[in-house]
Amino acid sequence: MAEKKFDLESLKLPPYRSAPYLQQDSLRNRRIGDVCTGYSFQLGSMSYRGVWVSTIEKLELKVDGEEIPEDRIVFCVNGKKFLAPQLRELFAEFWHPLEPAEVLIYQLGGLSEGTHEVDMTVWRRNDFGYTHEFPATPNRDCRTMTLQK
Repeated sequence: MAEKKFDLESLKLPPYRSAPYLQQDSLRNRRIGDVCTGYSFQLGSMSYRGVWVSTIEKLELKVDGEEIPEDRIVFCVNGKKFLAPQLRELFAEFWHPLEPAEVLIYQLGGLSEGTHEVDMTVWRRNDFGYTHEFPATPNRDCRTMTLQK
């Protein structure tokens, strides 16, 4: 008997939570003293059950069409800051469903005043039952956000 192959494409999985993940009115420049060191925004949880941070495989971010390298993205949850490439190794860190995470981007000078197109994709594995047949799925939100003071 031939082994039946699983067809992920036919499953058409929905996102873990319907967008928006990007929290409106949360885009702000970050300062240390008189120096603007970057900008940040808040990201809502992608699951009504919360998210084990280690299930986040990859963060993809574009701001005003410019792709932001992962090594400039800091993911802040539970009062802690983690570089994006570290996330998949944080097995003990849990992101509560009612607490937004903060995404911090190091960029001297930050963003200019006005509106900006923010396009964020969080690639997540399933919390349980993970096998190679269930790869990470994208959770994407794209919106125009206004820089707050």
